[in-house]
Amino acid sequence: EAYKRVRYVSEYLKDKPFDIIYKKIDSTMRGNIGQEINAMQDVFQRDFVIIVPAYPKNKRQVINGTYYLNNKKLVETEVAQDPKTPVEDSVIYRLIGRQSDRKVGHISHNDLIKGYEHVFKCLVDFKNNSISYITVDTVDENDLKNVISFIKMTKFSVIWCGSAGLMEFLPSAYGLEQETGRAAEVPENTNRVLFVIGSVSKSSREQLDELLYCTDTVGIEVKSTEIILNDKDRKDEWNRIMKKTADSVNLNKNIAVFSSSEVKKTQKAGMENGYSSIQISNVISRFLGKISACIIDKFKVKSLFVTGGDIAYQVFDNLDASEFKLLGEVEPGIPFGMLKNKDKIFAVTKAGSFGSKMAMVKAILVLRGDMVKIIDNN
Repeated sequence: EAYKRVRYVSEYLKDKPFDIIYKKIDSTMRGNIGQEINAMQDVFQRDFVIIVPAYPKNKRQVINGTYYLNNKKLVETEVAQDPKTPVEDSVIYRLIGRQSDRKVGHISHNDLIKGYEHVFKCLVDFKNNSISYITVDTVDENDLKNVISFIKMTKFSVIWCGSAGLMEFLPSAYGLEQETGRAAEVPENTNRVLFVIGSVSKSSREQLDELLYCTDTVGIEVKSTEIILNDKDRKDEWNRIMKKTADSVNLNKNIAVFSSSEVKKTQKAGMENGYSSIQISNVISRFLGKISACIIDKFKVKSLFVTGGDIAYQVFDNLDASEFKLLGEVEPGIPFGMLKNKDKIFAVTKAGSFGSKMAMVKAILVLRGDMVKIIDNN
């Protein structure tokens, strides 16, 4: 499924006039990354796929091929327990090799320190041994800058594959200008903010606690077990959430709809009803997407915060949003922009484990135009 979807998009893009190809991946290696890059490489046939998932600014590093999140190996963190796509190996070249069933080379931090000529020789050796997938260490941001600079100097054709960390440095390396300083046209204290929180990560829950404590926001916990039981229970839960939302709107409160943190209980109930862990996650994501779109439409919400990749996809899909126009960021890696759909909706999206404890609190200020670093895309 992952291969088919990415191949379909790659075939469509193949003959378009793009100089840079970038495969965005989850910064904690969730998903079937190996099959996705197989699809792209089979279509584009580049010399190398350069895989740089780390994001040092957000405490994500790759050291000697091993991925560390907050100084812990990836398999020792909560992403190893992800209910939908658990990560089972911290060594990224081994993980990609297993997923793709292709040979994978690795460029270490020490290789990067030795400079361009050494890295070039490494790449030539990889090329001579028919190794086109290359993972790269990232201990600090200099590693990100260096790998981009060195690869660009070689003139090898590449597919870039990474998280928001790598993407931050590509535009300047390729001479793509960014203008800053334009004021964004955002709502100013005229509209409530809807938070849709699908991530159950520790970071997201700490941010939610700060949001509910520091701001005028009502939290509405979605009873996930009710959603996966039967149609009647799902409808009752829908009506309960809509009633509580209406009460909060009448009090002019912000609203935070969030999934239950009782993951094991939800998994148990779902499996007893014949669902796999992936199906359980999909049912919850679809429910949150549909009810969020309903809340936005019924209560004329113009400011939205979404966390969790699957949830963001479902929310935007139910809003018929075909484009996200980047305007700025709340914090590094947490973008702020405007959705392209029938309504003018400003939105902040956040990966589950990104951001400081105050990230959601800051989002309210950004969505009301009080605090934002603007990127001019006009």
